[in-house]
Amino acid sequence: MVEAYKLAYEKNKDIPLLVFVGGGVIDVKESVKQRIKELHLNEQVLIYDYLPDPQVNFLYKNCYGVIAPTLWEAASGAVLEGVYSKKPVLCSNVPPLTDFAEFFKLQMLFLIH
Repeated sequence: MVEAYKLAYEKNKDIPLLVFVGGGVIDVKESVKQRIKELHLNEQVLIYDYLPDPQVNFLYKNCYGVIAPTLWEAASGAVLEGVYSKKPVLCSNVPPLTDFAEFFKLQMLFLIH
């Protein structure tokens, strides 16, 4: 995702920030942080651990869309919050999330894995 962002940023310096929020696997997060540094995106790509509700609500209110590439969460909080905030959602193509979209007749875009 960081490398795709770099390509987009090279074509348009005015694109929105890329913001990661959440715990995640420490090793993966550290490798992502390292890649951000290598690509000189320290000011364009932000990583936060858990944030207080007011800050998370601010991010959902002001974002352009939500990306949730989880393969494990049956009810992804990011997907639910994105839908609730009326933002476009891009998420993993896993049965719990596709079932959720179908049941509620939601327009969601799914990643192929």
